[in-house]
Amino acid sequence: MTRTFLPVVLLLCGSPLQGETSKEVFEKIKALGGRWSGRVDDRERGEPLVLEYRVIRSGTSVVEIQAPGTANEMMTVYYLAGGELRATHYCSSGNQPALAWEASSSTDAVRFRFDGGTGFDPGRDGHVHDGEIKLVGADEIEHYWTYYQDGKKLSDTRWFLKRE
Repeated sequence: MTRTFLPVVLLLCGSPLQGETSKEVFEKIKALGGRWSGRVDDRERGEPLVLEYRVIRSGTSVVEIQAPGTANEMMTVYYLAGGELRATHYCSSGNQPALAWEASSSTDAVRFRFDGGTGFDPGRDGHVHDGEIKLVGADEIEHYWTYYQDGKKLSDTRWFLKRE
């Protein structure tokens, strides 16, 4: 697989969260545990993609592995910190963007906003900037991500995935 992790935020229709807390949203992320496969950008003809979600035994974090076992393998860890849902992406480019849950998320779309990171200068270096996981159904999800370079949006991507 030659595609790199290039994230995107698309505003999707959905009702606003009605009192959902970071902890409740994190439970939704934990429910993704397992292997998912699908396509990038085009539901039918896009490049194949595999994701694995592993709930850490203690339930304190969820590890998402993109393209497991390949040269392009990357990881995002979702966790609660001080009661807030957060994520850190460990990119193949060697940087670690930090993301924070957006309270403006809907009940079926968990949005994340850029919140710093390590190993890069966000005003200059390429990095995952923000994104969304749309919970289409128990066995179907879509990811939307934006990628920034030189302080502005460079590209975005969309993933269409089904649980194996």
